Amino acid sequence: MMDLRERTQVHYDDYPFIEGGDERVNWWREYLSDFLPDEDINGRLILDVGSSVGEISRGLIDRGARMTCLDLSLNSLRRCRQINEEAEIIHGSALELPFPDESFDHAISIGVLHHTPDCRQGFKE
Repeated sequence: MMDLRERTQVHYDDYPFIEGGDERVNWWREYLSDFLPDEDINGRLILDVGSSVGEISRGLIDRGARMTCLDLSLNSLRRCRQINEEAEIIHGSALELPFPDESFDHAISIGVLHHTPDCRQGFKE
């Protein structure tokens, strides 16, 4: 019998995030500039927890960020690698990040933690 992590991975491998293409990448690029101005991300290392296919990360890379994309879905990560060739792509869980503390200048997780069985644990990570 599969545990919750495995069931979640299978679900998102079977039903990946719907891509919005260049239009969605452009929207994220502009929208996030209010929260993460260029001067705060240019050259900085940012972790995208639950990156899915990588459209949010693409928008930040286009603005000068260095990205590490982490997701539970292998299918999403395959597409993320195509969209973000310069990013580090990691298969892993938001509840057990495979990095030492303070490894990144910033971390983002958009639309992810409420899908985990323990939002507080994900936030602490």
